[in-house]
Amino acid sequence: MSGSLAFGPGLVDSPPVAVLDFEKPLVELEEHIAKLRTASSSSGDTQQSIAALEREARELRASLYRSLSTWQKVQLSRHPERPYVLDYIERCFDDFVELHGDRLFSDDPSIVAGLATFDGVGVAVIGHQKGRSTKEKLKRNFGMSHPEGYRKAMRVMRLAERFGRPVITLIDTPGAYPGIGAEERGQSEAIGASILTMAELKVPTVAIVIGEGGSGGALALGVADTVMMLRYATYSVITPEGCASILWRDGAQAPQAAEALKLLADDALRLGIVDKILEEPEGGAHRDAPGAAQSLARGVREALRVSMRMSEAERLEQRYNKFRNIGFVRGEGAHGQPRTEPRAGPVAEPVAEPRVNGARSKSDVPPPGSPSQDASPARRSSSSRAPSAAPAEVNSEAKASDAGAVAPGAPQVTAAANASSTRQHSAREAVQGAQSNGHAGTTLANGLTH
Repeated sequence: MSGSLAFGPGLVDSPPVAVLDFEKPLVELEEHIAKLRTASSSSGDTQQSIAALEREARELRASLYRSLSTWQKVQLSRHPERPYVLDYIERCFDDFVELHGDRLFSDDPSIVAGLATFDGVGVAVIGHQKGRSTKEKLKRNFGMSHPEGYRKAMRVMRLAERFGRPVITLIDTPGAYPGIGAEERGQSEAIGASILTMAELKVPTVAIVIGEGGSGGALALGVADTVMMLRYATYSVITPEGCASILWRDGAQAPQAAEALKLLADDALRLGIVDKILEEPEGGAHRDAPGAAQSLARGVREALRVSMRMSEAERLEQRYNKFRNIGFVRGEGAHGQPRTEPRAGPVAEPVAEPRVNGARSKSDVPPPGSPSQDASPARRSSSSRAPSAAPAEVNSEAKASDAGAVAPGAPQVTAAANASSTRQHSAREAVQGAQSNGHAGTTLANGLTH
């Protein structure tokens, strides 16, 4: 941050704001134009000079914000003059009544929650509030919420559901507060319960990341029918500084970590984490707060229109599929589509290589996607305790299993089938013998079948 001062469009009545380093040339030019306007005469030459400078400022602004780096966009998401939750509530909603307290411990000012109207429709609005002055930042804990904040949010969500009001959440937090008191009062439980509550809500839900979307503190308010981000917002599992401290023991590597985290709006949209990007005014929301509020209102209006047309069952199914398909893998449904086909089946095992002194060769390792790779420990354990079949039945089952393991269209690998059959047959015989020897034999059988 620099000590330069500027007044962006829509912020004329605001106090002077800090300027990011990469904004300095533009801010200096705008300040020069403002001085010329104040001290200028009505001569034609002066007006022509001002017009030329304004044209230069527009071109510089467009060029500057068209080529921002990832780290510069992270800085924009944290800009101290960026509109916060209360700013959007004032500009986009009517009749807002804030509700306080979680009815269990206390009130958390870092989360603002209450009832309002949007386009004449009763809604619940919930969001993180960071604070601007030093006093307010301390009061709001810099937007880092305690467990009671998330429990207050859940209380308002359930209240909205009871009266059929859509729930709108505005996310802007570096993360949930990691202090000792917060952990003692169940921070992780509160976040998990909030995620579950949002997943179960029967009313329409909309979530918008308006600034920082940090870790579980953001996700606790981010499970919705429609999830959107403002253009210069970020959404990540950890802050770049925290990531750099873990990976390189050096918080100064935050710009490099920001590149690796894929935390920008474009990344989140491409990965299917959000459904839409809401454009900000040129230069960012901090330069034109009214314009940013209009963009947010349009996005909420469109999202509610779609969600309110669905039945409760359709809404819950769509919400489930949306989050279930985030991070899909090969063989599963694509983003936004329910999974209709099972995961890819097992593939043919390669020809067995000879063992050296009993050591396993690479070809003995099951390929990814095979039953032995995918099966959970519980399944493997339960299968090892199942009653053993007769040797003849075991041999026939092993052959059938190996024959069926060949992928469609792949050549039959008889050597692999015979090797696999022999190994399974030997293991089953060892199991039968061990089971007859009581408890110690059972332990050995479990070890062999694993």
